[in-house]
Amino acid sequence: MPYTGHLRDATGIRRPPMTFSDAWQVLREVADNPTLISMVALGGLSSLFIGAALEPQMPELAEGLGVSEAGLVYGALLAANAAGAVCWAASSGCTGRWRRAP
Repeated sequence: MPYTGHLRDATGIRRPPMTFSDAWQVLREVADNPTLISMVALGGLSSLFIGAALEPQMPELAEGLGVSEAGLVYGALLAANAAGAVCWAASSGCTGRWRRAP
């Protein structure tokens, strides 16, 4: 299913929006690939448990640090979280330690 981010295709005709039935159709097409299904499930479950526990606690942590600008500290915590993800991705990609295998 190609996705370019554009609302219109090359001919200028507006494409219909994607629906839930389209999503189910894609899942039916990839049902034969257990690696893909397991990776989608793993990503969904990890975001459910990790994301649900980490993000709501950040404002409380920012206030608990005793800084008058809790919003600024909260932004710094989010930036540190993103920087850690980027550093891990860059280091794992450059070192070749983590192989892309199912």
